[in-house]
Amino acid sequence: APTTPRSAPATAPAQPAPSNPPPIRLKFVGQQCSFNYLAPSLVTLCEQQLSAAPDQHDAPLIRCCVVASRFCGDDRSAREPIGKLKERFRVNPARRRDAFWTEVEFMDEVVSAEDDWDRYYHALQDSLVGWLTEVDRPWLMEALVDEPHPKRRAVALHALVELWKARGRVASELDGIRAGLRDEPELTRIFDERTAPPKTDESIERMELLQRQSAATELEGRLAEGAWRDRLIADPAHAFSSEEREATVNALYS
Repeated sequence: APTTPRSAPATAPAQPAPSNPPPIRLKFVGQQCSFNYLAPSLVTLCEQQLSAAPDQHDAPLIRCCVVASRFCGDDRSAREPIGKLKERFRVNPARRRDAFWTEVEFMDEVVSAEDDWDRYYHALQDSLVGWLTEVDRPWLMEALVDEPHPKRRAVALHALVELWKARGRVASELDGIRAGLRDEPELTRIFDERTAPPKTDESIERMELLQRQSAATELEGRLAEGAWRDRLIADPAHAFSSEEREATVNALYS
């Protein structure tokens, strides 16, 4: 049976994060169980099955693919077969859809989540489908309005908001997502929080103001230096006259 997954704290992002993103709490390294050594072989077998039937994506096979990839952990010998297996899920929208929801269900079984953002994040990390893209939007929109499967709706919402952000946060593109909420209170709350304009950070504004002032001062100094050099070139006799010689020499060596 699976044991508790190994995890490590997420590192801080290189760029300042928006003020309203959900927290990234865990980064999974891999699942552990007493049969991990079998996972690379299972990965190879799954890839061969998918290769032999490119349009096949039945549920048992997809689950085998998910389990095998998750339990390979850091096994270096599995890197090449896992890469080949992931290639089978790179383009086909139906296969990507089934794999993603299988990842969500499987991670729900093996690790606890504080909220639906955690569920989305757990499923996406080291998944077969990789980052979700525009090719996934249609089936994510289907899941958002799929009221008979409420546990999928919030995960789909988080995914769609991430796609919206990746496309540049165009306000008009939110209308379709908002319509898919169908006034469900919890989904509306998530939507409002995730799509709210970033809050103004006074400390960042103050730092940016100081940077602008410093840049302006530096520019003024360069302009002044340029004007002085122009005068020197235009009238060197005056610059080295008895009245100006000391100032000119000091300026040249400063």
